[in-house]
Amino acid sequence: MLLDFLQVFAEIIGAILTFLKPIVSPIGAWMVEWIEVVLGVFPDDSLSIYIGIFIFLIVVGAIVNSLWTGDAPPNFLTQKGKLATISDEKLKEVEEIEDLTKVYKDDDDRKRDSDQIDED
Repeated sequence: MLLDFLQVFAEIIGAILTFLKPIVSPIGAWMVEWIEVVLGVFPDDSLSIYIGIFIFLIVVGAIVNSLWTGDAPPNFLTQKGKLATISDEKLKEVEEIEDLTKVYKDDDDRKRDSDQIDED
């Protein structure tokens, strides 16, 4: 029974891969090419390059982890967010002041118009 299931499963996977062969084959060829280039650049018998890359990745990981711990964004991003919030608040205050200025200007214009009508 298990053997029959595995046979059917293998046939399904084979059919999917056969259907996707035009997509999978170029990707596989590209992977082979870039891995051959990388192996040509990095020698097989020298571990110093690999150790250097390993140390670099560990240091970068430690720095990123210290700046961005857990779910909280890093400090430098939250400071920019605070500045954006502050600038939005200031913009709202300026817009409110402009609105009040327009209201007072409209009131002054109405008073001036009513004074001119009274004089006539």
